[in-house]
Amino acid sequence: MRKLFIFATVFLSSCQTFGPNDINVSFEDWDNAEPGTVVHQSSTKLGNGFYDVTKSIVNSAGHWEGVGHFGYIYHNKNKICQCGKFDTVISPNGKYIVYYSNQNDALELYNTDSKEVTVLQDEYMGYPETAEWSLESNEVTIYLSDSNRPKNEALTISLD
Repeated sequence: MRKLFIFATVFLSSCQTFGPNDINVSFEDWDNAEPGTVVHQSSTKLGNGFYDVTKSIVNSAGHWEGVGHFGYIYHNKNKICQCGKFDTVISPNGKYIVYYSNQNDALELYNTDSKEVTVLQDEYMGYPETAEWSLESNEVTIYLSDSNRPKNEALTISLD
């Protein structure tokens, strides 16, 4: 079992950089797992090169939870955000994705062609729920949801 554990640790560590690989490994002795080791990973294709990836990762010693569970959105091999498919809206042509970044505390737009991130709102207004894309006029209206607000808010932005 020790050889399997060493192989699995090396193999899983190398898979952490690319999201769309499914992984499911059982360990007999969790105390030997290195922090940062992915012990479970699954992905769902969202279309246009986007993937919703969930990972279970061994936390550092002393953390209140031995394994953390995280969601990510990837476009091909590029990690876009630590968020899930229900926290994002993707344009019909797959060129743009809007998401709320917990790391930056901002609503952001990612352009898959240029790989540039544009901050749309630098304060929390809610998570993107749906959007109306007008790609001909380079605009999008994003509808935000927040359980603390009585009414969904809309934000219209230019994609230029």
